[in-house]
Amino acid sequence: MVAGRLEHVGFIFTAPGFCDEKIHIYVAHDLTAAANHLDDDEVIVEVRAVAYDECLAMVARGELRDAKTLCGLLHARRFLDRADAARE
Repeated sequence: MVAGRLEHVGFIFTAPGFCDEKIHIYVAHDLTAAANHLDDDEVIVEVRAVAYDECLAMVARGELRDAKTLCGLLHARRFLDRADAARE
């Protein structure tokens, strides 16, 4: 996917006290499909849109477990709440 616009919504430190690695989290807008240009050792089976509530259900079922994805969902919730408030 290619984003027409990225919006920075936060960041996380992966292992504070151990290293200074920082991951920035963005919300992607205006997505369009694009050709894959995978590295030789990269395997991406499927890219698909998933509603936020389904993402939370996937967390509850143990299907989403990595910390950066979970933190991304928390930051996305803040973004969605602000967007909802702006529409009201």
